[in-house]
Amino acid sequence: MHGPNDVSSIDRLITDGVLDPHDITVILGKTEGNGCVNNFIRGYATESLRVLLKKYLNDDQVERIPLVMSG
Repeated sequence: MHGPNDVSSIDRLITDGVLDPHDITVILGKTEGNGCVNNFIRGYATESLRVLLKKYLNDDQVERIPLVMSG
C-alpha cells in the first residue's frame, strides 16, 4: 500500500478472482502514525476498505466485517 487509502492490491485480488469478498471474515492492519487519539489514519484506512468492499458486498455484509487497525 502506498498510503492508508490505497486498497488497489486488495481490489486486484478480488477482480482477478484470487480473493472472494464473501470469504472475508476480518481485516487486521498496521497503519502509519502514533496510534494516539489525534491519529486519523486508522479511520481513513478502515473507511477506504469499507468503500472498496461495498463495490462487491451489500452494506450489511460490510458492516459485519471487523476492521482492526493498529497505529
